[in-house]
Amino acid sequence: MKTINLLLLFLSAPILVIGQQINVEEPSFEGEIIFASESGNSIELEYQTASVKTKASMGAMLTGIGKVKSRVSVRGKISTTILPKQNTYYFIYNHGNNSKNPKNLAQLVKFEKKGKNRVAEISSVSVTTGAQSSGDVESIAFKGKKYQDSDMSYLLIVKNLEPGHYGWFVGEEANNNVHLFSIEEDD
Repeated sequence: MKTINLLLLFLSAPILVIGQQINVEEPSFEGEIIFASESGNSIELEYQTASVKTKASMGAMLTGIGKVKSRVSVRGKISTTILPKQNTYYFIYNHGNNSKNPKNLAQLVKFEKKGKNRVAEISSVSVTTGAQSSGDVESIAFKGKKYQDSDMSYLLIVKNLEPGHYGWFVGEEANNNVHLFSIEEDD
């Protein structure tokens, strides 16, 4: 029995260590989100207020049947915050109170380069014969949990992000504030 308990302890040790790897100071202000590295460093993310643009297809404008898409746009082809390619990314989000499900408070979306800006589709509606159906706008899956002993912040864990441009929309109220970062291409 002692052998089994010892074996279980050794097998669970890596899981315990992974949960304790991130140890950086949480953001000072409510609504802030930072990147946290396993080495104990933190990086502030680029912050912008995105502009929202809505376009209707020619069919929707002429006949009322077609698609209407809304996109958010931020300035610049690449973020001023560039993160290295790695398997797992850790972010700390200060919500002011971490008693709610973080998946209801944060959304990570991928942006695409378009001209001098980065854009992300936030909604798509098909209008056919007067009925509306919203299209699925993909947000990126993440895991969230309370950060250490804090009663204000969350640790958000994202795995397997491809090189590209990303942004966090955070908070309970709809707003256009976005915390941005880019992941550099593999050499």
